[in-house]
Amino acid sequence: MRQQARGALSRYDQAVRNAGGQQRFVPVGDLTGQIGDWEPANGGNKMSLLSGAVVDTTALPVAPQPSGTVLWESGATLTVPLIPAGDALRQLAAAGAGDCPGACPSRSPAPA
Repeated sequence: MRQQARGALSRYDQAVRNAGGQQRFVPVGDLTGQIGDWEPANGGNKMSLLSGAVVDTTALPVAPQPSGTVLWESGATLTVPLIPAGDALRQLAAAGAGDCPGACPSRSPAPA
């Protein structure tokens, strides 16, 4: 399956180049989405993530620099903006479904 996926991605990349486009990084899917299950001892955490009921328990780091580099297997690169971890956590919380049955942490308003 991995070889089949690499082949499909390679053909897609070639089609983009043939159309005059360039490689770029395009995140897809929900911020809170994931595939598979967590370990049984951490099962409640999955529901917290999916609902957006995530909170910081300590000070989060700021972005180490304003931008970072995506590196493809071919050696091609792309510079992308970076954001502080607190901003990323607030985006993750905002993207959640909002309902969390069971053992999710209490939601507190995100700081401005």
